[in-house]
Amino acid sequence: MKRYWPLTIFLLASLILAVKLLGFEIIESSGKEILTEEPTLRPVKISEKPTTSITPLVSGTAVPVIVPDVPPTSEPDILNSEKVNLPYVSAGGDEFFLSPNGNDNKSGVSPSEAWATFDKAWSVILPGDILTLLDGIYYQSLSPTIYGVPGKPITIRAQNDGKAIIDGQGVRIPVHLMGWQTEYVVIEGIVAQNSSADVFYLEEAENNVLRRVSGYNANTDTNTHVITITGNNNLIEDCVAAGSGRKMILVFKSEHNIIRRCLVDWREWDGRQWHDCWPWGEGIELYNSSNNTIENSIAYGQTPRSGVSILTQNQTISSGNKILGTIAMRSGLELDGTPIIWGDTRPQPTQYTCVTNVFDYPTNQLGFTANVSGGALQDNLWQDILAWGNGRYGINFNIVVSPIETSTNNRIDRATMFDNGLNNQNTSQWGGIGAGANEGTLEYFASVQNSYIENIWQGGSSFTTQTGEGARLANRYLDGVLTNEPLWPWPMEDRIKAELGYSVTCRMGTVINDSYAAGKAAQGIDMTSRDPNWATDPNNLVVQACNNQ
Repeated sequence: MKRYWPLTIFLLASLILAVKLLGFEIIESSGKEILTEEPTLRPVKISEKPTTSITPLVSGTAVPVIVPDVPPTSEPDILNSEKVNLPYVSAGGDEFFLSPNGNDNKSGVSPSEAWATFDKAWSVILPGDILTLLDGIYYQSLSPTIYGVPGKPITIRAQNDGKAIIDGQGVRIPVHLMGWQTEYVVIEGIVAQNSSADVFYLEEAENNVLRRVSGYNANTDTNTHVITITGNNNLIEDCVAAGSGRKMILVFKSEHNIIRRCLVDWREWDGRQWHDCWPWGEGIELYNSSNNTIENSIAYGQTPRSGVSILTQNQTISSGNKILGTIAMRSGLELDGTPIIWGDTRPQPTQYTCVTNVFDYPTNQLGFTANVSGGALQDNLWQDILAWGNGRYGINFNIVVSPIETSTNNRIDRATMFDNGLNNQNTSQWGGIGAGANEGTLEYFASVQNSYIENIWQGGSSFTTQTGEGARLANRYLDGVLTNEPLWPWPMEDRIKAELGYSVTCRMGTVINDSYAAGKAAQGIDMTSRDPNWATDPNNLVVQACNNQ
């Protein structure tokens, strides 16, 4: 019989290993229970799309989890062997955790078992899963190599709003979604900052959502921006884009994207490594793009060119874009209204010499702009917009190359524009200080109706004011439709106060209420009448926001 013991032990070991692979483990402590059920093992995820065309930004590639089948070199010692920890593989709908202090050898299924790297997460999670980022600073790129599916996106969220920070340290892109290796991704509640290029880069990426995110400081010297979108069908909702970058939000050659309730606050761009003229800076721009929507967004401060722009070049037709319920303030000015005097020398060192005189060029210091430099703008709409306190015009239609006849059916409806032209120093060409619009370029729009536009320059020393109901800015737009849901207090009010140090509700709301009280806008915030003394009402939302700054 002794000669059969090795075979018996081997069969017993094989049986126990098979039991483990079926989802059970041995309980050695009491002997009362033989088996206990563990989480069911799920199919291993394999990427459905090729990722070989471009090297991923983050080193390493998500690969299937493989348990090697290595035959034992001797008979197994069952009693003294350690428990085998099989890799956990999600079937979707699970939550995993990441921490700056995590460990990729842990399970990832609880905060105390958090992983350390995004690469580890990409090798495990599946459509419908949630990756929760614990508080802290992550010095690695968030660049998924996985796909969600309709109805089952991959969700990557901060455990506490604004407390998970992705820091590029000036050497990498903090958040990079590449369309050839990811889609249907939702990113919520994070801060991204200090990029080597763009801060949030949706590169040919489609069907993604950025929600309650803030981005700061793109590269100051290259043609890069805080949020760049070069794909279709993306939603950017409740966001901040601020600090350095050529533009704060750029949508380029793309369609059906929505920029909703975003605040942009441009501060600087040096352009040492880019050939275009300096100074240059813009808030939100739709460039060679069609059928996009900007709704209830704010472009605030300092941009040498414009707060909100639709630009077409190179014989492209940009059409069907909508700018709704949106505000442009302080273009070309400091936030306190002080005029900015740009120097005549670019930041050094640089090989480029082109410098723009912002007072002579027609696309500078503008609240809103329609800019045609080859191609045409067609069927675009500016509705319920407010331009206040900008260096030059509240809005301008600038045509450089194409004949005006090719740009058709562009409309303004319910605009409020006043107190613009504060740094408009060219009297002969642009009307001088106080000129809020240009009658000649307003005529390029197919219609301008229901609008209050102050100090429209007619040439020489002649001005006129168009009176109308003006902008409706009390409620939210949703998918292009004005709703009854209040817009104020601003959705990211407290977080913006913590990150930027001011109240959006106070600064924007004061202008909105003043314009309503003066009959220049259709709605005020938390006002039932055009009361010029609204600021003495302690119950008004704007008054409360200003008192709590």
